[in-house]
Amino acid sequence: MILIDKDGNAYEAITVENWALAPKDLLTKLNSDEVEEMVANAFVKHAFKELLDNNVITIRHHGGLQTGGRQMINNIAIIHYNTPAMTAALVRSIRKCCSGVSITVFDNSDQVPFPHNMGVRIIDNTRGQVIDFKEMIARYPWKLPTINNYASAKHIASVDRLFDLLPDGFLLLDSDTLVKKDLEPFFDQGVPWAGALDTEHNIQSWHRPRLAPYCLWINVPMCRQLGIRFMSEGRIDVLSCTGKPYYDTAASFWEDCFNSGLMGKEIDIYEYIEHFGGASYKNNTAASRIWLDQHKELYQ
Repeated sequence: MILIDKDGNAYEAITVENWALAPKDLLTKLNSDEVEEMVANAFVKHAFKELLDNNVITIRHHGGLQTGGRQMINNIAIIHYNTPAMTAALVRSIRKCCSGVSITVFDNSDQVPFPHNMGVRIIDNTRGQVIDFKEMIARYPWKLPTINNYASAKHIASVDRLFDLLPDGFLLLDSDTLVKKDLEPFFDQGVPWAGALDTEHNIQSWHRPRLAPYCLWINVPMCRQLGIRFMSEGRIDVLSCTGKPYYDTAASFWEDCFNSGLMGKEIDIYEYIEHFGGASYKNNTAASRIWLDQHKELYQ
């Protein structure tokens, strides 16, 4: 478990049984008062106070944002589906505003794959090599009908697979977004997520509250500690939900974080991105072309 203090230093919690196995000069035993003073994240303060009081854990200082002495990678992940022009513009806008990031495109396209000449890591799922969506959907005979071929369920499953492929965590961006400024504030190892609550999505009680999934930092190591994933059986939009309100993308993730007491970091995401909204679902090439032209200063 990695704890982050208010100055950005990383600490790894280890068991007292392992104390004798570690070099003494790398270890610092802290009492609960010191932790209250130095750790900014409210969840960490609450969750580890009792453990420290009872000598269950101690803390080893690594220095910097590192895990086990290894520098964390600022990953950006994009789920792509048949909109290469928009995804390419997003990649260019990221490079225009951000440095030191690794970009991964999870390509679910069944018509227009993302080009392999953009210098990004591509996870090719165009033929179901990573996730067989036909097989996945067939597992739910009681599913409700949908007009978008279960696009939300496929999106949820893709993000969940990224928990395994990008284990350091990642900033999830929709393919129909453009970056306006440096995204560095999102990469916070001290919180389980950074982004915004989607307060406009719960229309007529159709969907449950969720985090806005089009610009969302996900701290995979912290979520794994509590068994939190992005996809949860029985809570996958209309695929495995018994009725309204449904769990759209990031709804079950938000619910699990909230119920576990994990405090996220709320950010005004529209300070950092422009969002077209539903590009893959709407498949409106003319409207997306106009939108890209209106915002070309962000990626050219």
